[in-house]
Amino acid sequence: CDDLETRQMLLENLIEEEQGAENHPELWLRFAESLGVTREEVRNAELLPQTKDSVARLKQLTQSADYREGLAALYAYESQIPEVAQTKRAGLKEFYGIDDERGVSFFRIHESIDTIHQQVEMRILSSECRTSDDQIKTISAAKEAAKALWSFLDGVSAAYLETESQAVTADSKC
Repeated sequence: CDDLETRQMLLENLIEEEQGAENHPELWLRFAESLGVTREEVRNAELLPQTKDSVARLKQLTQSADYREGLAALYAYESQIPEVAQTKRAGLKEFYGIDDERGVSFFRIHESIDTIHQQVEMRILSSECRTSDDQIKTISAAKEAAKALWSFLDGVSAAYLETESQAVTADSKC
């Protein structure tokens, strides 16, 4: 990307995600611990096929030769996260009694920070995608990124339902 403002925005975004003791991977590990899952279990967990596919698709989109397509993919992801994070945090409290700051900080932070990220990304996309061809390409990339995220969530849901079904079957045999 030749655009300095875009590069700076992406760098700022990455720094917010990765830097310091409150980096987002660390916050995710703390969330896992609040569920009784160890850090080692998280690090050694086998990814679901849909998760692998979603990550690969998002990486492919964000590494596009046209940085605007990658930015559109990032926008599609980050524009959904604040609402998803808010819903997750509310569900964790209501259904599981998890509302301690250490356990939910991953979600609380994403409720606000990704609102800012998506606004900056949309401003840049609106400024940089002047032609209908540019707009079509970036909208297509955003749709693909959204589909990748939904596929990931569908995979998690299917794995959960399969686990629940197996538990019910096991209980009925007792």
